[in-house]
Amino acid sequence: MKTAMTLPNTLKNLSIPFGLLALVIGLTQTSFFSQYPSQLALGISVDLLLLIPILYFFAIRKTEIPNITVIPFTVASLLLGSYALPEQHQSYLELFKSWGLPVIELIVVVVILGKVRQTLRSFKQHQGTSIDFYDTLQKSCQEVLPKPVANVLAMEIGILYYAFATGFTKKLNDNEFSSYKETGSIALYLVVLLIIGIETFVLHGYMIEWNSTIAWIITIASCYTGIQFLGYLKSLVFSPTTLSDTGLHLKYGMMRSTFIPYNTIENITLFSKDLEEDSPVKKLSILGSLESHTLRISLRTATSLTSLYGMHSEYKELVFHIDKPGDFIEALQKKTHQFTLEK
Repeated sequence: MKTAMTLPNTLKNLSIPFGLLALVIGLTQTSFFSQYPSQLALGISVDLLLLIPILYFFAIRKTEIPNITVIPFTVASLLLGSYALPEQHQSYLELFKSWGLPVIELIVVVVILGKVRQTLRSFKQHQGTSIDFYDTLQKSCQEVLPKPVANVLAMEIGILYYAFATGFTKKLNDNEFSSYKETGSIALYLVVLLIIGIETFVLHGYMIEWNSTIAWIITIASCYTGIQFLGYLKSLVFSPTTLSDTGLHLKYGMMRSTFIPYNTIENITLFSKDLEEDSPVKKLSILGSLESHTLRISLRTATSLTSLYGMHSEYKELVFHIDKPGDFIEALQKKTHQFTLEK
């Protein structure tokens, strides 16, 4: 079982693998290595890919740092070795790249999917709990990988999940609200999908006579673009806006989301007017003026709006669409009042 160690003790433990890593990399730049490159290359490769990662594991195993971080640490050691060792002495590193990295990639995927499954099972044990696959996927990826990489991987897996592993309807819980039925966004995405399909068919027929390789590259790219749009479309259905015990989770599918604590809400009103071009008010939808909105929320303090691949922007006022705005405001007021009483 993991225990919370003090920062000085954690740094002391980590100084061993990192110090050895620096020593090994430094050794490759010495005249001693130049005299015995073949003999030392094997030892250095073993240190980088086996000994140092093992020392790192023992340094973190009783801390809050996840054990799975051994994998990115090992990959970082591999990259440093590839930079430091002369190319003619990287045969052991190349062997690891060919056989070790695919195994590591498989382990990462299995761990992520296992964490997602475990979290979803835990959520399902609580009646009335809103389960959002994409939120769960992001958290699981971020436990295993650096945040920028985790966001990209979560986005790609999420697209495939929504495109192929879900239906077209979702039964909403009492604390969930849809935001796509009356905006025309579904129709717009379907039109885009139709256009992509037609263009792919026509362009493939034209390009195949000129260059079959390029034709298939373009066709595969177009098909994947279509899968992306299908995933975005279906995520609108399966990622509804949610009222939790502590705050409001506003979502525009997997494309945009924000969490607003109840105590930061200043007011919320019905609002359907178009925004001016230079307006500081943000819009939840990525379609801008092409999609209508029904509500406007103002906050006491600025908060963050998360977009595709983990990009963030700040806002204090936001407009968004809810299919039943009156019911939503009433439910939000009840939740806010309940939250205030509990505090």
